[in-house]
Amino acid sequence: MVNSALKAIQILGKLSPRGSLGVSELARVLNMQKSTAFTILETLQSEKTGREERTGGNLRLGIKLIELGYCAQASLDLCRIEAPVLKRLNVCFDETVYLTVLEEEEVLYIDCIESQRQLRTIP
Repeated sequence: MVNSALKAIQILGKLSPRGSLGVSELARVLNMQKSTAFTILETLQSEKTGREERTGGNLRLGIKLIELGYCAQASLDLCRIEAPVLKRLNVCFDETVYLTVLEEEEVLYIDCIESQRQLRTIP
C-alpha cells in the first residue's frame, strides 16, 4: 500500500461531506503532520482534484473529480444495462426514477431520469 496515496484519498474523503477544510483542521482530523497535509493538498490542487477557496484559504473538492466520477459511472456495466429499464419506468409512471447502489452504509446515486412534471424531489 502506498502511504501517500492513502493519505490523499483520506483527505478527499474528509472534504466530501464537510465542503471545505483548512490545512490545520485536516491534519488534526486525520492525525497527520501539518506539513504532510499541506504537501498533499498542494499536489491535489496541481491535479485539479482539490481547489483553494478564494476567501478563507480552505480547500474544497476540485472539478477534476467530476470528470473522474463521470468516467467511473460510464464504465459501470450496470449503467448500460439499466438505462432502458429506467426509461420505461419513467415513461410508464411519469415520475423521476433513480438508480442507486448501497455501498456499505451509504446510498450512492448512479443515474437519474427526471419526470416532466413541475413538482420534483431532489435527493
